[in-house]
Amino acid sequence: MIGWIGRPLGGKITGKTATELLTLGPNSPLATAASLIPAGVILLGVTTQVTEAITGAASYNVGDGAMPDIYGGAIATVLGTTSKLADHTSDPLRWMPASEDVEIGAVGGNFTGGKLLITVHYLELL
Repeated sequence: MIGWIGRPLGGKITGKTATELLTLGPNSPLATAASLIPAGVILLGVTTQVTEAITGAASYNVGDGAMPDIYGGAIATVLGTTSKLADHTSDPLRWMPASEDVEIGAVGGNFTGGKLLITVHYLELL
């Protein structure tokens, strides 16, 4: 939990994150963080950080299956690279009635190695 705003009768809004460390490869064009976006939340966005240099691909996209680069397009593969809200190619803010995967797509080759930390940022109404 990163914070909350409450009411006297108990309702509140909570900012939360869900994180997964994804290993990329071998020789794969796509990696999936299954159901990383939870159901019943307001999605704010998805960010990533390269924790082990990504090999085999020139860059990567961050998407949801329907829109392969909604959360970031052509992100660098160098160790320490991060993607942020400014890298989103469309407005990610939306109600999520069902859980959803985050898909990492290789650009300019297939993933042969590397690790990527994926973080989903969302609001939960209680």
